[in-house]
Amino acid sequence: MIATGCDTGYPALAQAVLDCGASAYVGACGAPFGYASLFAPIYLFYELTEQRTLSEAIDRLRRHDNELEMWRLYT
Repeated sequence: MIATGCDTGYPALAQAVLDCGASAYVGACGAPFGYASLFAPIYLFYELTEQRTLSEAIDRLRRHDNELEMWRLYT
């Protein structure tokens, strides 16, 4: 699951989603600037279609710039 809202990347929320059956959860620990909430899932989709793992895709997303560094992956 990819959460695009503000402050959705903290451990308690991620764990609740994982406890409900999700295999992975991605969210931002903070309030991303408006475009970042749209860019992050598109960027992840691109990385996954390039045959990268979800972990690799998140690493690349986080290295893109300071605004996207706040995104976290939980499994």
